Amino acid sequence: MGSIYAVDYETYYDDQVSVTTLGPWNYVCNEHYSAYMVSIVGDDGLEYVGPPEDAPWDNIIDGTWLSHNALFDQTVHDQLGLSRPAGPWYCTADLTAYCGVKRGLDTAAKHLLGIEVSKAVRTKMKGKTWVDAINSGMAQDLKEYAIDDSRHCLALWQGYQEFWPDHERALSQHTRDIANRGICINKARLARYRIDLSKAREKILDDIPWVGEGRDEDTPLSTNKLRAYLAEKGIPCPPSVSPIAESYLTWAKKYPKHTKPVELMTQYRRVNRLLKQLNTLREFVRPNGTVGTPLKYFGAHTGRWSGGGGFNFQNIPGSELAGVELRRLFVPSKGRRLLSVDLSQIEARVLAWVAGDFPFLDLVATGQSPYEAHARASLGWTGGPLKKEDPQLYKLAKARVLGLGYGCGHLKFVELAKMMLGRAITPEEAQLIVNDYRRSNPLIVAFWYNLDGDLKRHIHRHPGEPYELELPSGRVLEYHDLTRDDKGVRGVTVLGMPAVYLYGGKLAENVVQAIARDVMGANLLRLEEAGHQILLHIHDEAIIEVDADFDTSEVESIMAHTPSWLEGCPLDAEAVKHTYLAK
Repeated sequence: MGSIYAVDYETYYDDQVSVTTLGPWNYVCNEHYSAYMVSIVGDDGLEYVGPPEDAPWDNIIDGTWLSHNALFDQTVHDQLGLSRPAGPWYCTADLTAYCGVKRGLDTAAKHLLGIEVSKAVRTKMKGKTWVDAINSGMAQDLKEYAIDDSRHCLALWQGYQEFWPDHERALSQHTRDIANRGICINKARLARYRIDLSKAREKILDDIPWVGEGRDEDTPLSTNKLRAYLAEKGIPCPPSVSPIAESYLTWAKKYPKHTKPVELMTQYRRVNRLLKQLNTLREFVRPNGTVGTPLKYFGAHTGRWSGGGGFNFQNIPGSELAGVELRRLFVPSKGRRLLSVDLSQIEARVLAWVAGDFPFLDLVATGQSPYEAHARASLGWTGGPLKKEDPQLYKLAKARVLGLGYGCGHLKFVELAKMMLGRAITPEEAQLIVNDYRRSNPLIVAFWYNLDGDLKRHIHRHPGEPYELELPSGRVLEYHDLTRDDKGVRGVTVLGMPAVYLYGGKLAENVVQAIARDVMGANLLRLEEAGHQILLHIHDEAIIEVDADFDTSEVESIMAHTPSWLEGCPLDAEAVKHTYLAK
């Protein structure tokens, strides 16, 4: 494999000129951007810190390279017109995430190397050039900071690379490949959406009674302003302004004639958030009419990907707001289609598999959706195709399967029912539904309680030790710093992040989502090996660009492949062609 070299670039940044606001590609093309320093540390003893143009590239080109956030350093390197290494270029931030630690180099060094790293020098360089650093006497401190970062990067690799399997390294690289490919965007529609949404926001501001002509952006969402406005009318302020909070719903029922200002605040919040997303996308558009699709490999404790790079492609709303449907902005190139290939209802299938509910899976194996199978097993359905013959019962079955499989309580199900059933149900109705689900799905309920009991026994028998859940793929979920209080068990799922409450339903959700992620990851690589370039993937859905007459059967077969370690779990996939990124 040859020698290994950690490579880390230092670049100019400020509030406007940053990867977060511009995306990595437009950032490195900005007129104010500069890459003024690179630090290189090799396991052969080589160390260099200085201008990129003077770096000993010829001496390291045949080696393996490392960077902590390799997508960024690769983008900088490419913009300088330099050759990439002959060997792989690994990302130690991804390695860190796989090891269950927050991605930042300072956090990784603390938890994995036992070293305290200060980012103060880098923070001081905000808005400063290399000349500014020289003039202010910071140049030597900056060089030492940079070379130390590369030393830590190399140390992380040397200490932990053996725990990072080859297929996970391939997924890390694949995530960066996807980000570089990008997806086409309809720039004309983007411009129109921005105009329409700006008008909608202005209209909402006109209607909020305490907003003046100054249009202070903090004022529309001010609870103090709301409180003062309601006080003038002798009405108390609601405990919460969240439209789904139980305390707000109780208040709204008592004061139905005074809910309009809170509704306007909610509308403003949603419109303003969407407008910010549109503005971000406008900045991210590249000269070829595409936007990059950066994702965070191992962005969640379960291993699932999360949004990254300033725009969250893992959470694109599918609904319309003020005439804007965000997904319609993402389109194929001329004459082609976007193909969405989805692992159909994989969580419902995997949950039944881990719980040992094989009679349910036998129904699914006949070609029924898990929702119809659930209706037949738990809701007394004996007719034909459920979705066609009784759409409302189908919606209820889907809400039960998706909402109650991880121990959801009745109050939370009230909120879920609004979204999934399209109607309000009372807490009493929700309690009956929850009770019925648990009574008719004893294997799933037993799975929760077994996990919950195992966690508590572990705390009692092995205090101070992490709790481990081995997945069928061989990967392990770890829970650290476990404690108990009067509310339950708390633990850290990612080192460097706050503790969260853990219970059987939450552990079940983690296990199921982690298994689904491992299936998805393996099948993403299989799609690539078959020659299908993925532009983006969102949870259990991969997006590919294809010809209009493309035969979808092959990609469906690849995506529905069941790994040997998940034998007995019938998987399925559906591929649909669209003219935009349809949900």
